[in-house]
Amino acid sequence: MEFESMKQVTKDWIEAVKALSVHPLVKVICPVCKKGTLKMDDIRIPNYGIVESKIWCDKCGACNYLRMPLRHDM
Repeated sequence: MEFESMKQVTKDWIEAVKALSVHPLVKVICPVCKKGTLKMDDIRIPNYGIVESKIWCDKCGACNYLRMPLRHDM
């Protein structure tokens, strides 16, 4: 993968994560394969006060993780 292409995929992942963090059920196209839909699974880790979201493509399997502080109202 060329450098410029990798930069664009990174930007697309960031935009996808932003969209999913606001609306977890929104339909977001995979930034890697452009064919699949991203899914999001949350894993609460209360001992460390964080929630980790796994964002993954249902077609190609590409994935990324987002860690955020655990909100007290969750």
